[in-house]
Amino acid sequence: MKPYLSVVVPIYKVEPYLAQCIESILAQTFRDLELILVDDGSPDKCPEICDTYAAKDDRIRVIHKPNGGLVSARKAGARIAQGQYITFVDSDDWIDEEMYATMKALADARGADVIITDFFYDRKGDVTRYFTVQAPGYYEGEDLEQLRQKMIYSGELYKPGIFPVVWNKWFKRELLMTNLEPIDEKISLGEDMACTYPCIIDAKSVELYQERCFYHYRWRPASMISEISPTYFKKYVWMYDYLTEILRKKGREDMVVQLMYHRLYVILMTGSLKYVGKLNDIFAGRSRKNLEFCFQNEDAKKITAGIDTSKMEITGFYRKVFKAYEQKNVWKIIWYAQVYRLQCKLGIRF
Repeated sequence: MKPYLSVVVPIYKVEPYLAQCIESILAQTFRDLELILVDDGSPDKCPEICDTYAAKDDRIRVIHKPNGGLVSARKAGARIAQGQYITFVDSDDWIDEEMYATMKALADARGADVIITDFFYDRKGDVTRYFTVQAPGYYEGEDLEQLRQKMIYSGELYKPGIFPVVWNKWFKRELLMTNLEPIDEKISLGEDMACTYPCIIDAKSVELYQERCFYHYRWRPASMISEISPTYFKKYVWMYDYLTEILRKKGREDMVVQLMYHRLYVILMTGSLKYVGKLNDIFAGRSRKNLEFCFQNEDAKKITAGIDTSKMEITGFYRKVFKAYEQKNVWKIIWYAQVYRLQCKLGIRF
């Protein structure tokens, strides 16, 4: 008998965290699931850990494949999934035991094509709950269309109406496969956007649940960097090009306009505010180096070419930062970065 739910876990170099992830899934009070562990060519002991768990629980299936990236691993798992719904868990995260029972109850009640919950962001024990901006409830018809109108940009940078992450969602299998399979596997930034937003456009119903929160996203120190990767903007261009093409194929030019806000966010956060504001980076010359890289990078230019702030509903502060960026005014941007960091610490919204 086929399971009701398929849980796909892509795995690569997460040996210290993998057991907690797997055990949190196996501990679910909802038992009618299969767990698909996709070893994406991990060079550590993750492959052996997967096989050990599979030998203990017949609900587990393991795929061992050469490293191909997150999109490739998700596709490999989803292709063999048998459940009516498919969901994902990042292999360094974990979930509370009632998560899937709660989502199954929602599926039984209304059977939405996509079911979405909130999630916890765990930064070394400092836990923040991320709420979906839109009101909880069941959306279909005109209500669903209104939800789509704000799913990428809800009126505040960066605060999408629906967080694009795939791991706090259940997708009907057919809906997911239709939108997952075409994704270019070279995309390695914004992979979730490339999948989630096309799914919601095609969905006939969506349910947002906020009563309780179950998913724990783990922040890892390895993500802390003080310099921009040489391929950073190129990776975003790949995603923007792909998603823009898909949105236009679906007749959603309005969503292409929404995507402009995400382009602005990427430039402002990475090119202007995030990587230039720390004092030690300023004094070490890294801030100027990062900004000059942004100004000269051809892919960064492609991202800014898609931005027209005159058509955008953004605050005066962000307009000033972007103008300084267009003028390549290094010290003005660094000053704005200091203002930004201070106001974030004080909880002041822009």
